[in-house]
Amino acid sequence: MSSTFRLRREILAHEKDVRSVAALPNGGIVSGSRDATAAVWHGETLTEVTRLRGHAHFVSAVCGLSGDRIATGSQDNTAAIWDIHTGNKVQVLSGHGGNVCGIAPARGGNAVLTCSWDQTARLWEADKAVAILEGHRQSVWGVNELPDGTVITASADHLVRLWRDGSCVRECRGHTDCVRAVAIHPIAGGFVSTSNDGSMRFWSDAGDAIKMIPAHDAFVYDIAVGKEGIIATGGEDKTLKLWGADGTPLQTIPHPGVVWSVAVLANGDVATGCSDGYVRVFTKDPQRYAAETDIAVFEERVSSQTIPARMVGGTKVGDLPSIDVLSEPGTSDGQVKVVRTATGSAEVHQWSAADYRWAKVGDVVDNPNQSASEQDMIDGVRYDYVFNVDLEGEMMKLGYNSGDNPWQTAQEFIWKNDLDQRHLDEIANFIVQNASGVTLGGGPSATAPSDPLTGSGRYIPDGGVPPVASSNAGDPLTGSGRYIPESGPGAATAGGIIGNAASTRAAQELLRGAYTTAESQASNEAVPAGARSEEDGIAARSYTYFMVVNFSGILKKLYEFAGAPGCPLPERSRSALESAVDILRNTSQYHASVLTNEQLSAAAMLLDWSPQKVFPVLDLLRMVLLHPQGAEFFAQHDVVTVLRTALSLDSAAGHPALRMLALRCIANGFMHSSTRTCLLENRQSILERIDAIATDAAPREWEPLAAALMNFAVALSKNEGQPAGPADANDILRVAARILGRPVESEDAICYALIAVACVATYSEECRNIASSSACKGHATLLASHASERVSSVAQGVQNLL
Repeated sequence: MSSTFRLRREILAHEKDVRSVAALPNGGIVSGSRDATAAVWHGETLTEVTRLRGHAHFVSAVCGLSGDRIATGSQDNTAAIWDIHTGNKVQVLSGHGGNVCGIAPARGGNAVLTCSWDQTARLWEADKAVAILEGHRQSVWGVNELPDGTVITASADHLVRLWRDGSCVRECRGHTDCVRAVAIHPIAGGFVSTSNDGSMRFWSDAGDAIKMIPAHDAFVYDIAVGKEGIIATGGEDKTLKLWGADGTPLQTIPHPGVVWSVAVLANGDVATGCSDGYVRVFTKDPQRYAAETDIAVFEERVSSQTIPARMVGGTKVGDLPSIDVLSEPGTSDGQVKVVRTATGSAEVHQWSAADYRWAKVGDVVDNPNQSASEQDMIDGVRYDYVFNVDLEGEMMKLGYNSGDNPWQTAQEFIWKNDLDQRHLDEIANFIVQNASGVTLGGGPSATAPSDPLTGSGRYIPDGGVPPVASSNAGDPLTGSGRYIPESGPGAATAGGIIGNAASTRAAQELLRGAYTTAESQASNEAVPAGARSEEDGIAARSYTYFMVVNFSGILKKLYEFAGAPGCPLPERSRSALESAVDILRNTSQYHASVLTNEQLSAAAMLLDWSPQKVFPVLDLLRMVLLHPQGAEFFAQHDVVTVLRTALSLDSAAGHPALRMLALRCIANGFMHSSTRTCLLENRQSILERIDAIATDAAPREWEPLAAALMNFAVALSKNEGQPAGPADANDILRVAARILGRPVESEDAICYALIAVACVATYSEECRNIASSSACKGHATLLASHASERVSSVAQGVQNLL
């Protein structure tokens, strides 16, 4: 048998990216794709056995189970069990709050492990989650089980964790970026992991670090280990890499696209899932090699791919070495050279140690004598940089010009593509990093990413800089639509609270405004972008509102639900609703416009919709409450009861987004005195519900929860209505302590909670003493010493006050 792997078969398996492949116990293969299907392939003939249809969104993960069953995980937030012969779905595993991005057999194939963007992993027996593994601070991308039953999880928080009996028993540190996958090593024992940091790490079964191997020049998406110890890895650099059991490099096999997933089959062959929709199988058995013509077709696919000039540094063709340098052998498998051909074009070649030759892996299509700004276009507009963004399951192009504000560019990109606002800092930081070498405000750098194969102009969620506020699936509310209620207290203009020096000063001023007198307050109080302030004669204290909105998405979702059981929407009401949205959308200053009773009654009628379908109504309501007539109308129509009910519903009784949206409505209700009075009159019952939510809040709930809490605290510090007393202080401090004592990723939420504590201290000397003796003081002390500059500055202010 040869020691060189060569192509056995190319299978055009799916209409979109093949995101996952796995070996089956019977020797076959199962693949899952962004086309929302999975497919089973015969181990010998590599022909399709059955197609698994039934997920509402992308199939992100697949594995084989005992008893001829298949398990799949999907971006529809569910996992499913299928009969391999009939293709029928026999069980649905519901409970995750985000994309089920990893799946593995457990307990001999009789149970299933899943992991998700909701930051948890779960162990399932039948259709019941018998263990929920909580503790990671970011998405959990990979999961597996050691022979002794220990569960391993890999997370975007850079950690690998070991779990026994549902509890974490070890944190494995070493990776410096998102950990994408873990695989059991049957020869060496223990396990191996791969990461966006490009490395492969070996660990003992107890979680001790053994060694680190630089594996790829880009994100390493997947790893698999065969029963004889051969290791396969695949990554963003469009290669499959094969390794010995000890990590010795064996072979690099270039692909025409990103290698999302790898699997080592029962017969020792290796399968890959690629971004071009193909499943490819490679073998070292000459009897199973593909025909030379088929191998030539595969190599032509690889060599004909195009690589932008900026990805090879924008070097002038005349400065490149001639193709003659390829007469010299490479120094290592996978080495890359960019050369000048006799015709004056530029090509990229990669050294194959197995074949002892240079293989062409792409053409440099842009003329390197021209700048990227002359080449990169989106919809007819040229940009200095064009990035391929893999976000919320779709490829989108993001254009950026040197000198533009990265956060402004990111915000406009979010609005254009109806994306979740939580991605703002991710995208902005990605722009800053990948336009590295560019002095913002200056021109493009002379140097660009050095590796032409890494795709380093590509953005992957949870890779690189973690988001400020971790969240669940990229499309948590719709399953299939593009409408996502916007996150973060963003203004109607581009913004959101950005963790830089300017926002640090803003946070300090916001805190100072919570407890200083007007005389000591600067005349122009700085507040975070996205917050508006209201001032009184004693102190300048700011409320925070949620103002970023996707009106088109809201209407689309309302019309999708209209007419369903429990969701009436008469034609006349539809017209009134549309005209109201036009007013809200097109009026920058709500006080200059008028909402009629007919329009407001149409919106109020929708609040009677079923709990599973009412979430876009609440998203609309939060914007109506910012309008003075909208606030007056709903103050008279008992909006507090509606919101209190929504706060009480869990995901089993209503839509998972209900509580988050109700909290945003409460925060926005402080804009006008009419609704503010209603909220303050009912503060005890509302804060009681908020406290209950804080005991098990989802990541996306922390920020609106903290904003609502802060607004209550600010309003009471202004002495509006009945004066605040010790009972109010205890209610607010109890919730603030829950926020400050949890691993909350959102800096905004932490700052809001700290400001709420500061406000309590202004109520009276008695309330200050209560705050000083509460757990909040200890949390503030800890944050002042160990948090980011921005949080630390606010925490220090609270320390000084208490």
